[in-house]
Amino acid sequence: MYNECLICFEELNRNDKIATCACCKQIVHSACFAVWREKSETKFEKCIYCQQVDTIVHYSPPSVFKKCYNKIIKLFYN
Repeated sequence: MYNECLICFEELNRNDKIATCACCKQIVHSACFAVWREKSETKFEKCIYCQQVDTIVHYSPPSVFKKCYNKIIKLFYN
């Protein structure tokens, strides 16, 4: 299981807003992704790892979508 953001290298916690790539399944903090996207001056949401365009999916903390979040983590990382 991926447990650190590929941008800031800090631990990904259960209550963090995350962005994940539907293609390669890498996870980053949504805030880190927003800063990276702004600095990269790209019009598209593309994965920082595999560079696929329009594959980024944003998720809110599990307090809002607890069941869905847990299923996503199990689906992608188990």
